[in-house]
Amino acid sequence: SNSNAGINLRSSSGNTLVSNTVLNNVYGIYLSSSKNNLIYNNYLQNTNNAWDDGNNRWNTSKTYGTNIVGNPYLGGNYWHDYDGKDTDGDALGDTLTPYTCSGNIINGGDYHPLTKTNINSPPNKPVRPSGPTNGKKGRYYEYSSLATDPDGDQLYYLWNWGDGLSDWLGPYDSGELCRMSYSWAFKGDYEVKVKVKDVYGEESEWSDPLPISMPKNKQSSSDSLFLQLLERFLERFPLLERIIHFMQSLFNSVLSRLCD
Repeated sequence: SNSNAGINLRSSSGNTLVSNTVLNNVYGIYLSSSKNNLIYNNYLQNTNNAWDDGNNRWNTSKTYGTNIVGNPYLGGNYWHDYDGKDTDGDALGDTLTPYTCSGNIINGGDYHPLTKTNINSPPNKPVRPSGPTNGKKGRYYEYSSLATDPDGDQLYYLWNWGDGLSDWLGPYDSGELCRMSYSWAFKGDYEVKVKVKDVYGEESEWSDPLPISMPKNKQSSSDSLFLQLLERFLERFPLLERIIHFMQSLFNSVLSRLCD
């Protein structure tokens, strides 16, 4: 909270400025006619975080060590207005580098700006799917769900239909509704649930399930007899029933993707 600069070096060289917290100044660190200074691991939150008209280094090499914002690598400085991204999870910025404080650092800049956190938060639990809770086997019904991501990352959806899984579908924007159509090949009671993962692979927990009941369609007496025999056959050979369920799920997934 100085009237102008938090730290002010004029015609000075060979200094190391490290592990300072500089807040609420017009300029955080001001270097005038100064050279060969090393400035790293400082926390800067000011109207203008830096001014530098010389040749100075605003970061050290990436090395293990807890930095000023609690992350595991030393590198550059923490700049409150740095808008770049950490793309490889090391809590050092990888885009919009070198940071030049909107051009106030005339030569070079910070090639390893510190990000506030290197933790990629998992997506939030999706809302319970909505859609019909009963119907007829073999008929398609539409269901929808949505989820949000604390980091605003895009999301992929995985549907569990109670008799098989969809492929990962997406990406969808955080908070965007995901719709899917599905049909069940056999009568029975099922639970539909969904989970999501963000573009960095962090997965949510499964949503609460939506109970589904698919009664048997009305059939003629001959069809009914055939189905009774088929059901007894499948009860005798459960592996065949699982194979049929898997093929039905695969068919539904392919069809849904074609419809999209």
